[in-house]
Amino acid sequence: MLKIELHYFPSIGYFQQLLQHKKVCFSPELPFKRSTFRNRMMVAGPAGPLTLSIPVVGGRSIQLSYSQVMIDHRSSWQRDHFRTLASVYGRSPFFFHYRPELEALFEEAHPTLFSWNLACLLWVIGKMKRKENIQFVEHCPPLENSPGTIDLTDFFHPKNSHTADKGPFPTYPQVFGDRSGFLPNLSILDLLFNLGPDAVQKIDRFE
Repeated sequence: MLKIELHYFPSIGYFQQLLQHKKVCFSPELPFKRSTFRNRMMVAGPAGPLTLSIPVVGGRSIQLSYSQVMIDHRSSWQRDHFRTLASVYGRSPFFFHYRPELEALFEEAHPTLFSWNLACLLWVIGKMKRKENIQFVEHCPPLENSPGTIDLTDFFHPKNSHTADKGPFPTYPQVFGDRSGFLPNLSILDLLFNLGPDAVQKIDRFE
């Protein structure tokens, strides 16, 4: 079993780990941590990596378990994030193939960050046709009572997600590769929009 926290449209490296396990536990009871992939993702921008962050109620002073963190819907962050994705990936080979369903996803109202991130993860897994291969465990048993469990909580962090020890990562054509060079371990959306149905095969070859 894999123990790992839910991310906002997780990175490619995250999916490399996820797809290797039949059972996954997302640790909803763990304390929420700021400045992590719990409420942000990294995509390709014309000048390099671009970070999209979800506002949460309480901001920097928040002290709750992950499952209790509420999204701050006072801003138009869903509209803004979708528009940014449409802007930076509009010329990618497969963005318009996924656009209608993705736009509908960004119109869903989720009160908690945990619920929204789970919906995003299930959406991507559905596009990769791997839903039937993974069983999600709601509560993580103590590691001492769960031999064989791999704990990767906070293994991927915005400050070091691109380093070699998090990989190896697959390389593939990117929308701004001619300007910024190849950007490793971006959000899984980057791989999906650039490779489409071949995204999961690319990950499988690097497991």
